[in-house]
Amino acid sequence: ARSSASAKVKCFAAANINERRKGLHLLAEALRRLDEPPLLVVAGNGTVARGIETRYLGAVLDEEILADAYRAADVFAVPTLADVLTQTAPESIACGTPCVAFDRGGVIDVVRHLETGYQAKFGDVDDLARGLTTLLGDSELLERLSRRCREVAETEFAVQQQVERYAALYEELAVGPPVR
Repeated sequence: ARSSASAKVKCFAAANINERRKGLHLLAEALRRLDEPPLLVVAGNGTVARGIETRYLGAVLDEEILADAYRAADVFAVPTLADVLTQTAPESIACGTPCVAFDRGGVIDVVRHLETGYQAKFGDVDDLARGLTTLLGDSELLERLSRRCREVAETEFAVQQQVERYAALYEELAVGPPVR
């Protein structure tokens, strides 16, 4: 169940949470800039940031527990600086939890601005904080985005859909380009 309006929850996960390209240091700075920062739940190996209220789950290897963490969060953070597409963004969207992410890399195909989350300007901590405030400050928007996340996951990320796309691509490549 989602948290109450007075107790917002933000989640972040990575295999190694201290790997700089994952952006936890930028998320921590964005949270410090908020008047009422949400509780940050962190999953993964590493050391959590100081100066913000955090619950550290450690490494979560059980998929059901990880899905519960996604669903319990109001918003999931994907402040990555150098990933093509993180695994966490599509997982969060599939759980109906909107994301706040930077507008760079493959994550923009999953975290669509004000459709499945908020796209902050790349590396802009103030815009990341604005994204958190925008989503966490508007329960109707958050609920609409949550519903849209599930719709996108079910219609665009379903396994059968991916299989059909790969099969079509392989068929196209096997035939080759048109002969001139």
